[in-house]
Formats: sequence, C-alpha cells, structure tokens
Amino acid sequence: MNAITLFVFSGLVGRLTLLIKVPGTDGKKIYLKTWLYEHLLVPLTHAPINASPYTTSLFWAIGFAATFLLIATWMYRRRIFLKV
Repeated sequence: MNAITLFVFSGLVGRLTLLIKVPGTDGKKIYLKTWLYEHLLVPLTHAPINASPYTTSLFWAIGFAATFLLIATWMYRRRIFLKV
C-alpha cells in the first residue's frame, strides 16, 4: 500500500520544487529544483569527477528515488501502512 502513497508523494514533491521559488545567486527568483541542482549536485559532481550535465541529472534522479526508498523503508520498519 505504501508504494502508491510514495508514488503520489513523490509527484507532489516534484511539483512543489517547481512551484516554490527562492532567490538565486544573482538575486533573481529561481525554482527550488534548480537551486538544489546547482548548489548540491553540481559542486559534488563537476569538480571531483568532471561529470557531464547528463550524468549529474542521472545522479539527481537516483538521489530522488533513493530518498523515497529510505522513506518507504522507514515506514515499513515502523509498520506504518497507508491505505488509499
């Protein structure tokens, strides 16, 4: 049952990161997803391993899925089951 709940929740989080705007480095408002990508992933992937933007995008997708896998694992261990 939690798979459906996490699917819906991940969709909501994905949309919220495109609705919330934060100030960028130049003062302009940018999407939260863009800010997270530029401030978390780009410094971690471009300098140490010289990754391309495609590889950095892959890391974003893997991290996003891993986050919800951790949430699902936590819910399962605590025996929290949400029914739709």
